[in-house]
Amino acid sequence: MKITKLLITLEPYTRGEESKVLTILSKLTSRSSVNFVIKPYRSTIGRRLVVELGDEVDVPKALEVAKLLKECPHVARVLVLLNEGLPVDLGHLCSRAIELLSPVVECLRPKSFKVIAKRVWSDYPLTSTEVASKLGSVVNERFSIPVDVHAPEFIVYVEVHREHAILGFSTYELYFSRWKCLPKNFFEDVVVLLENPCLELEIMDLVRLCVAYGIELRVVGKDKVREMIEKARSLMKGAGQRASISYFTSLNEALSGVDVTIALSRYARLNEEDLIKILDTCIRNGKKICFLIGNEYKGLSVEARERANYIVRLGPEHGFSLRGVAALAYTLGIYATVKLGIKPLHYGMAP
Repeated sequence: MKITKLLITLEPYTRGEESKVLTILSKLTSRSSVNFVIKPYRSTIGRRLVVELGDEVDVPKALEVAKLLKECPHVARVLVLLNEGLPVDLGHLCSRAIELLSPVVECLRPKSFKVIAKRVWSDYPLTSTEVASKLGSVVNERFSIPVDVHAPEFIVYVEVHREHAILGFSTYELYFSRWKCLPKNFFEDVVVLLENPCLELEIMDLVRLCVAYGIELRVVGKDKVREMIEKARSLMKGAGQRASISYFTSLNEALSGVDVTIALSRYARLNEEDLIKILDTCIRNGKKICFLIGNEYKGLSVEARERANYIVRLGPEHGFSLRGVAALAYTLGIYATVKLGIKPLHYGMAP
């Protein structure tokens, strides 16, 4: 089988700068044994670019070019196009797909696969999931390849438009962006407690940070604090609605289930050196840690300082204190460093 085109999708952050990325990608031609030209996929440039191969090449050569292009950090995925004018009738689409995929499967002999379908034509009678399910069943029956929806070795891609369908294929490495990241439960033994917040801005920043890291946020204060936080959550929309926030009126209740409380304050006798030792002991012994933060105006109350097991200051003395969210972010970085030193991660990169 001979391949003539590849389809590139750029990362979302390239929006508005696609022409710059096109120029960067075009320079990769000097590193390839295959001549190719990169152009906008449609008449106007967007996040999709088409790669026209100068000569008809076989599947291994096409994948060689695709891998070269995927090395560019601005590229989200690369597809090898098989046909851009297939019938939209599902029966005919499946039949033609099997014909086109047969030489590819014979060449690559994948151990697992997944069908990814995209219904561009909104009036198409089947959903994207239904198209993927039907085509997946046909591919599985014809080639006897196991389905793997999480980490498939081989990707079958179909895109249904009003008058035509597009068929292509890819591999796991070419289709998914693989970033090394911490497990979602990495901070499961951490709780953040905010005492008497007074500004919507500090609440919004802290909520966003806790949502991003998957950390439970507890707030202690009077009734008006709840109203302020709910208002901040509504302004934040997505992140605010996903936040796990608990409200308390007393510190004792707020610290329920916590083993060690570490207060962050400019006025403390311990610093990062001590914090590292404290965290090392806590993590090794599986302790639940609470980082206690005061509000932007007054900081922590005397009661909160008395309730903490440790009070730690951060950074050198320049006469200025960190905002609560900045102090927490800095502290979480130290926590992650200590934990990774004790328990290195042994897993692959996640899509």
